[in-house]
Amino acid sequence: MVTILAIIFGFLLIFAIVRVVQIKMGVTKRFGYHYTITMNHGLKLPDLIKNDNLRGKIKIISATDNTCKVQSQINDTELKTTLMKDYGLDSTQVLVEEVQK
Repeated sequence: MVTILAIIFGFLLIFAIVRVVQIKMGVTKRFGYHYTITMNHGLKLPDLIKNDNLRGKIKIISATDNTCKVQSQINDTELKTTLMKDYGLDSTQVLVEEVQK
């Protein structure tokens, strides 16, 4: 009897873990990841809202003169590459980091 209960509990635990992962993945796909964009070497952050290549792909959560937090459906590499290309920056001038939750 104890063995059967342990097996049932194990299955329920595995099901719960799988379900939580599925929900987390669905939310991430829908809303995106959080990134911090930092401008280095005294550069000021450009107005990202006006960037046609980022329109609809990012949501600005907060911003200062040289840093902002965004929610983005594109990954950090694509985000950094877009910023470098659109604003003529090199890889040392802009830093894009995923925010740990």
